[in-house]
Amino acid sequence: MPIDPQQVGAMALDFMEHLEQEHGESGELDAIAFIAAVDFGNGHMHTHFSFRDGDGAPLPRYRGLGLLAEVERSIQ
Repeated sequence: MPIDPQQVGAMALDFMEHLEQEHGESGELDAIAFIAAVDFGNGHMHTHFSFRDGDGAPLPRYRGLGLLAEVERSIQ
């Protein structure tokens, strides 16, 4: 099945709505990360990722790794 851009957009919109409900006007977006795995169906998978700061610039490596470490502690 081809990749559906609407699936990614819907997930991003849901996440943005979650952030707005949780934080409203009280915070400022400091960093954002996207991670996606593409399965080719033949046992081959490729992972894509993008880490950006709140202004859309590339996030420094140490900050991206810090985000991943924080998420790792929260995954159950």
